[in-house]
Amino acid sequence: RRHTRYISVTGVQTCALPILGGLVALELRAFSAIGIQLPHDLRGYYSLILTGGLLFLLLSSEAHRSWRAPTVGAILLRVGSIWSLTIGALLVWLFISKASESYSRLWFVYWTLFGLILLWVERGITHRLLRRFRKTALHLKRVVLIGSGASANLIQSRILEAEWTGYRIIETYPDADVASLERLSRQPPDEIWLSFPLSESEKIQGILFGLRHCAAPIRLSPDWLTFRLINHGISDVAGIPMIDLSTSPLTGTSQVVKFLEDKILALLILDRKSTRL
Repeated sequence: RRHTRYISVTGVQTCALPILGGLVALELRAFSAIGIQLPHDLRGYYSLILTGGLLFLLLSSEAHRSWRAPTVGAILLRVGSIWSLTIGALLVWLFISKASESYSRLWFVYWTLFGLILLWVERGITHRLLRRFRKTALHLKRVVLIGSGASANLIQSRILEAEWTGYRIIETYPDADVASLERLSRQPPDEIWLSFPLSESEKIQGILFGLRHCAAPIRLSPDWLTFRLINHGISDVAGIPMIDLSTSPLTGTSQVVKFLEDKILALLILDRKSTRL
C-alpha cells in the first residue's frame, strides 16, 4: 500500500510538472512583445497543455521503474527522452490536424524548455532525497542472495558500499535446498537474487521451479562474458547488471491503474451480491 501511494504521488507530480511548465510558458509568452499576440480565448492552449501532461504520464511508466540503481545522469537522460517523445507526438498531431497555425511557436519552445527544466529539477531533488532516506534505513528492500563464488562476493561488497540503493542482503545461501526454497516461498523477502554462471542452467532451473509459488521478484547476476539471454528485462543494481527472471510486468502508472481496477471491480461485485441478498 505504501508503494502504491508513493507511485500515485509520483504520478501526480509527473503529470503536473509539464502542465506547470506550459502555464509558465504561456504567461511568459503573454508578456512578450515578439510576433503575434496570444488570442483572448486560451482554451485551445489549456487543452493542449493538459494533453501533453497526460501523454507524458502515460509514456513515463519506465521512468519510475527503479530509483535505486540508476545514476542521476541516467535518470535525467531517460526523462529527457520521454519528454522529447511527448513533444514530438504533439507536433505530429498538430501537423496532421492542421492546427499548428493556431499556436504560438515561441510559446511551444518556451514550454519545451520549461517543462524539461522542471522535470530535471524534480528528478534530481527526488533522487538525492531518496538516497539520503535509504542511508537512514528508510524504505529498505530485504534481499536473499543464493549463490557463491566471485560474483556473489562482488554483489555483497557492492551492496555494502552502496547503502544509498536501499538494498540489504539479509541472508545468503551458497546453494538452496528444497526446505529453504519452500520457506522462501512461504515467507518471501522483497527480492531474491541468484548468482550462478549460465553453465549451471540446470541448477538455476531447479531453483526457479522451487520458487514457482514465490511472489518476490527474482533476478539473476550471471557471468556476463557468456551472456546470451533475450526476452528478459535487465536491472542495474549498484552498478551490477541483473536479469529479471520473475518480476511484475506492472510498474509506474500501470501499477496504479491495476490497483484502481481491482478496487472498482471488488466494489461492483460486493454491491451486486448485496442487492441479491
